[in-house]
Amino acid sequence: MNPLHIAMLSIHSSPLGELGKRNNGGMSVYIIELAAELEKLGHKIDIFTLRRQNRLKQTISMGQRTRLVHLDIGDCKNITKPALYNRLEDFFAELDQFRRREKIVYDLVHSHYWLSGQVGEWAQARWRVPHAVTFHSLGMVKKRLLNVSREPDVRIDVEKHLSRSSDCIVIPTRREMQNMLTYYDAPRDRMALIPCGVNLGRFRPTGKEEARRQLNFPADAALLLYVGRFSSEKGLDRLLEAIPLIDPMFRPHLAIVGGDGAEDEATIKCREISRRLGLNEHITFAGRIPQEGLPMYYGAADLMVLPSLYESFGLVALESLACGTPVVSTPVGALEHVILGGKTGEVVSDPGPQALALGINRVLARAGRGDISPQAVRASVLNFDWANIAAAISQEYTRLVNKGLNGADKAHAAKCRAC
Repeated sequence: MNPLHIAMLSIHSSPLGELGKRNNGGMSVYIIELAAELEKLGHKIDIFTLRRQNRLKQTISMGQRTRLVHLDIGDCKNITKPALYNRLEDFFAELDQFRRREKIVYDLVHSHYWLSGQVGEWAQARWRVPHAVTFHSLGMVKKRLLNVSREPDVRIDVEKHLSRSSDCIVIPTRREMQNMLTYYDAPRDRMALIPCGVNLGRFRPTGKEEARRQLNFPADAALLLYVGRFSSEKGLDRLLEAIPLIDPMFRPHLAIVGGDGAEDEATIKCREISRRLGLNEHITFAGRIPQEGLPMYYGAADLMVLPSLYESFGLVALESLACGTPVVSTPVGALEHVILGGKTGEVVSDPGPQALALGINRVLARAGRGDISPQAVRASVLNFDWANIAAAISQEYTRLVNKGLNGADKAHAAKCRAC
């Protein structure tokens, strides 16, 4: 396998941004971990993102052959995604100028999210290289399944177009593959089914008693953990409503990791729900925790709950399982295949508070009887090591480079409005 020079695009979200904020979640983890493992395979990676603050250096080293490059298109500190779409040509101009100034010949472009995908398509046409895209979520799924009206039509149009113009769509789950087929009529032969991964060196079992002592959590309560953003599809409001329905003998306490701070509208809403339900003494809002601090939270918990209405995969579930902590999840992403019912957690039948509470009760009861082993929980996700995932993606990169641009892309090059 020959080393490749790869341009990764993560325009709207910096991989080094604070996890748990509105635009920083699993995608950032995915990009950081993938790039690190690709570098170990000999590849060279430049990750391009939008400069939102002037104090940031243009280029930040993330490894011996990996760097994060901030591109400046003017004042974009609080720019919305629809507004950013209208500035993508400016971003591409800066991207191409950087490439020419550095005299770089990229072998392949890998775009993350639809905004990046649009720029990736222009790079594909201008640079005459293959283009892989990972959407991480789909606008049509949010609009149809979640009834999220704010998803712009242009996002859906771009995703539908990219499903045909890109050389490869890296899909993490069979469910997301079916969504692509159903909503976008995407070509099946352009999809590469490659799951997400977990850093098994970072996420590993820790001593529960010591973790609780250090984090100041009650020693005699059933500690539940939520990790993620506070957006509506994540389901934190329904998890809060499930807490009073849990068997009181477990004395449940919920630790919430993530959010955009105390003044954020979503955080205020969650705190209001907690007050209305009389849960203030049973809830800890831990705020944003960096990746290196998360294992202690997973280790302190009796179980993690993922109450989402939609996940493209469910990375936090892998992290929890790698730490030996069982997971109760809604039927989203790949979790029906990842979670082994009765052994490593439970996938509930629906996302309602009652179903969540029943699932939590069952898993806590099994754990109390000693039926769930932390070692067995961790062993269930050993195949998801990022090294394995990166090796599969690297093989896909090599296939694309050897194959070259497809005919549709060559025809599109002549019509690319950004060229």
